[in-house]
Amino acid sequence: MRGGVRLDFPRNDPEEVEPVGAILKILGVAEHVDFQYSPTNQKLLVRLQDDGEVRRLRPRFSDLLEAENTLGWRGVIVTAKGDEPYDFESRYFAPWMGVDEDSVTGSAHTVLAPYWAGVLGKKAFRAYQASERGGELLLELSGDRVLMTGEAVTVASGTLTF
Repeated sequence: MRGGVRLDFPRNDPEEVEPVGAILKILGVAEHVDFQYSPTNQKLLVRLQDDGEVRRLRPRFSDLLEAENTLGWRGVIVTAKGDEPYDFESRYFAPWMGVDEDSVTGSAHTVLAPYWAGVLGKKAFRAYQASERGGELLLELSGDRVLMTGEAVTVASGTLTF
């Protein structure tokens, strides 16, 4: 990726929680590596064994909406260590917010960057969100911030007058 747009987000560290069996079942996940929750932005994080599992997921979104929401989550991040050139891959499901699957999600990466920093022992990452459209991000942890760089396309322009 060359250039792109760089955004500065607050860091949202996840913490380990008991797995929510209903979520795992609805996702079709038989085994997981880790299950965490970020209370600051209300996202569950489910780590799987490999990125192929992440790409093959076909969740039932209506069932996700009906699962007992014990922690108050607003979205589910599914992730795994990536193959070169990516440090990790992910997908993000948020039917609670009216978006079954988001194409490329900044707020999810504010959880993923600190999570993978703890796993991989590094502060800069190349990530891929494996949605249907997909997207590559460069991430960097900087104190309590996550710096995120990705490609952008202008779809509208205008002038605001106050």
